[in-house]
Amino acid sequence: MRGVSVVVENKPGALADISYILGKNRMNIESISVVSLGKKAVMTLIVKNADKVEKILKQNNYKISSTNTLFLRLIDKPGALAEITKVLSDEKVNLKDVHIVSKSEGKTVVALSVDRPLKAKRLLDAYIVKAEDVQ
Repeated sequence: MRGVSVVVENKPGALADISYILGKNRMNIESISVVSLGKKAVMTLIVKNADKVEKILKQNNYKISSTNTLFLRLIDKPGALAEITKVLSDEKVNLKDVHIVSKSEGKTVVALSVDRPLKAKRLLDAYIVKAEDVQ
């Protein structure tokens, strides 16, 4: 089993839509967690056939992030992204993918997919969005 993270609009029915689509395609969710990030939410689904789940959700216009994705909360100011990407670069951690997930109240949540997630987590621990950080 592997995790699939889905970035969705934080609105009523988002989970209902995803669970309906997966159920219709006979894909079972083994475990789920959801973190609300202002106007967006990140659903992490643990499933047996992650590749098939990713394909199904992409076909239904959902934005997918791999389980090697880190969600970081940054101050929304010029140079904030440069600061964290320089830390990763200096430590030879390569970026695979970057998405701005949400912007609200002077903060930006960024999703980074990296080749060395454990090292990146250690380096950027102060920025990582944790469940206890979310109101």
